[in-house]
Amino acid sequence: MNGIFKKAILPLALAGILLSFAWIILREYSSGWELVFKMLFLAGMPFGIRRMCLWIIPFGGNNVAASVAILALNFVAGGIIGAFVLVWKVIVAVFVIIKAIVGIFLPRKTIAEND
Repeated sequence: MNGIFKKAILPLALAGILLSFAWIILREYSSGWELVFKMLFLAGMPFGIRRMCLWIIPFGGNNVAASVAILALNFVAGGIIGAFVLVWKVIVAVFVIIKAIVGIFLPRKTIAEND
C-alpha cells in the first residue's frame, strides 16, 4: 500500500493541485494549445528544478544582468524538463493503479494450489 501511495496517489494529487493552480492563473490570458503548454510548463517546474541539477547549466557572469538571465534560463530549462517528468509520472501512476486493481481482482496462485 505504501508503494501505491508513493508512486500513484501522491504524484497524481500533486499534479492535480499544480495544474489547477496553473489553470486559475492562466485561463484569462491564454486559450487552446497555448494554455495547455503553459500549464504543463508551470506545473512541471517543481518536478524539473530538482532534476535539472543533474545537468550543468552554469550560473554566474560578470554582472547582475547575466546572472538574472542565467537564472531565468534555469527556470525555463526546469519547466521544460519538468513537463516531461510530470507526464511520465502520470503515466506511471496510471499503470500502478491498474496493476493494483488487477492484483485485487485476480489474486496470484500460491505454491500450495499448484501442487
